Amino acid sequence: MILPIPLLYGLNYIVDKGLQRSNYIYYSEWNDLFAGKINADLLICGSSRALQDISPAILDTSLGLNTYNLGMDGTHFSIQYDRVKMYLLYNKAPKYIVQTMDFTSFAERNSMDNQLQFMPYLSNPIVIEYTAKYKDHYSWSERYFPLFKYNNQWPIIEEGVKSYLGHGMPPIKIKGYFAQNKKWDYTFDRYIQRVPYPVGVHLAGYSLNRFYDYLAFCNKKGIKVIIVFPPVYYEFLRYCKNRDYILGIFRNCQAKYGTTFLDYSNDELSRSRDNFYNSQHLNKGGAEIFSSKLANDLKPLLK
Repeated sequence: MILPIPLLYGLNYIVDKGLQRSNYIYYSEWNDLFAGKINADLLICGSSRALQDISPAILDTSLGLNTYNLGMDGTHFSIQYDRVKMYLLYNKAPKYIVQTMDFTSFAERNSMDNQLQFMPYLSNPIVIEYTAKYKDHYSWSERYFPLFKYNNQWPIIEEGVKSYLGHGMPPIKIKGYFAQNKKWDYTFDRYIQRVPYPVGVHLAGYSLNRFYDYLAFCNKKGIKVIIVFPPVYYEFLRYCKNRDYILGIFRNCQAKYGTTFLDYSNDELSRSRDNFYNSQHLNKGGAEIFSSKLANDLKPLLK
């Protein structure tokens, strides 16, 4: 059935507005950000290892600060930097940023990684400006033709309509933190059967330069950045050939940019699979232990 164009525009409006107040996994943090509801003293930024490894509730209690987790699943550093810049347009500047990093933070990628995350906000010129440089930027049709951007994304369309009517899904995150109640999934074991030798991670100059620009940007804004490398399962370390060089990049930023580097790559938590669901990510139990440890280590730094 082909719907009339005016009806398509009306449905597009309903889906957009519904998702802009939805708790759907892609949108809850963006909704808080664009609505200016975060205004954190301390931001947690990074990829999934921020999103899943650090609990703002534990940091709040221990540090007496308002913290919020802006971690983004499966993203490279460049778009994490863009998110911080967008955050500052709608919220007050934080005093501190805990920026999680990993061995692939500077890998060569020029995509947004998840186009769906910006779909309800394509009428916002800031979103278009910040996403235009990526190879999978939004087309004219996605921006202006009703519902074209949601093509075949029926669960998202359904959630948009339900949320617009006040029946959207309940929250699944706490201040951006997405706890993982999972046990070890053996993906690492299967990986080392296929690749039983160390592999070097290629560092892209563009990504590395954006990281340095980010640190200079935060320094100029008076935001103290604490670079954090969360725990990884210890056996993984021997499969990253240039791990010491990458960790050295983070250590060497302190003198020039006033950062602090907290390296948990080989923390005692790393020795037990009980704390992880794969080699890179802590499960809920491990994340809560790590968050408490991180909070204690942050206390003398947040002065």
